[in-house]
Amino acid sequence: MNPALERFLFQNYKWATHLGWLLADLMPPIVRFAAFAILMKRFGRGSAVGYGTRINYLRKVSVGRFTGFGDQCLVLNSHYIEGIGLSIGDRCEISPRVSFIMAGHDTSKPDLPHTGGRIVLEEECWVGAGATIVAEGRTVTIGRGAIVAAGSVVTKDVEPMVVVGGVPARKIRDRTPGDSPNRSGPGQMP
Repeated sequence: MNPALERFLFQNYKWATHLGWLLADLMPPIVRFAAFAILMKRFGRGSAVGYGTRINYLRKVSVGRFTGFGDQCLVLNSHYIEGIGLSIGDRCEISPRVSFIMAGHDTSKPDLPHTGGRIVLEEECWVGAGATIVAEGRTVTIGRGAIVAAGSVVTKDVEPMVVVGGVPARKIRDRTPGDSPNRSGPGQMP
């Protein structure tokens, strides 16, 4: 890439990102799907990203099939750190205003170096509205079929088939296989 163009893009990244998301919010759903399928690491069939959602560094995000992001979600990555990112399995539900934070700073050091981690949501998870999942310096995995209650802050792994909630999130109860939503009924995703 031309060094002058590269410098211009780096210096104007935030402006360009906001402009890009503004344009994405004006696109009809079929065009949005095509754009995300091209720009993300993986964007599965039948998935959707709600309006007002902001994702830094789309190439560090992988979304499975039939997964939905609610409106106004936030995904914070960093291009400075290798190996960080967000991986979401098939048939997950991400409610509105959920935040995934994978980048930050090491506050134990005076120069505040960048730190980061990975967030992995296994299949059939549900993250309630306004929840925050933080993975600075480690990988945080939300197990298959787990539910994160609205407004919770998750900083550690969540076992499969449990409900967690609170700040910080703690196990509320186990789920039974019968708790799983029926995704093959009328109006449900296959």
